[in-house]
Amino acid sequence: METPLQEAETLDSLLAFLAEEKRKRKRRVRYSLCLLPVYIGVLFIAFRINQPVLFIAIFVMMLVGLTLKSEVEKKSEAQQYITRKLIEWDDVRVVGPLAEELASLEQDIRFAAERALISLLPRLRATDADLLNTDQRHCLYYALSGTRQIWLKIAILKALEQVGDSEAIPYVERLAAGEGAAEWSPEVRQAAIDCLPYLQERTRQESTRQTLLRSADLAGAAAETLLRSAGETQETDPQQLLRVPTGNEEG
Repeated sequence: METPLQEAETLDSLLAFLAEEKRKRKRRVRYSLCLLPVYIGVLFIAFRINQPVLFIAIFVMMLVGLTLKSEVEKKSEAQQYITRKLIEWDDVRVVGPLAEELASLEQDIRFAAERALISLLPRLRATDADLLNTDQRHCLYYALSGTRQIWLKIAILKALEQVGDSEAIPYVERLAAGEGAAEWSPEVRQAAIDCLPYLQERTRQESTRQTLLRSADLAGAAAETLLRSAGETQETDPQQLLRVPTGNEEG
């Protein structure tokens, strides 16, 4: 009998399963990390009270804990299954999850993700910027370093023309200057040179937008202050207002 995961046929359901698997993995990692300080504390106490047997036992426990930490950090079978299914989808919505696989320890998954990204990344448009979170963007930026996968770097640079941000600029500038892979790949260098103006213009527009927002906030605050001052004036005691003297008043 197939599991609900194996029965999933839509991309949305696969992405939902993947998000849940990632949450489970983070909980496992946090749990294992919480145990390490306990092991270290007990190990320190055993050392101070000079109990060799207890010292050895706790040391073994620490080794076990480190082994468990390494195990929980590995992707679950479900997560690997979902990733392999996502690779088969010809849809830009899988770009984010596949970008994370560029740092995968599973070599076959990493290579398959790279091949898929070479096809998908150039199809991104500015409206697809929300498909990538901060971690996924950093995976793409780090992939620009090093010398392997020239065509992947070119695909990433093409995508950054549409969805890149200011954090991408140092990586692209390095390639545009002929460093890294661009030192021996003119294609990568030219792609970086072509990409850089888009990133710089988008950064300039974002800076201008932030300046306008701050100006609007300051103008709003000033207007609120004026309105509040006007309201306070209206609430002043009429007896304290300056009265125009009349001829009937005594001098």
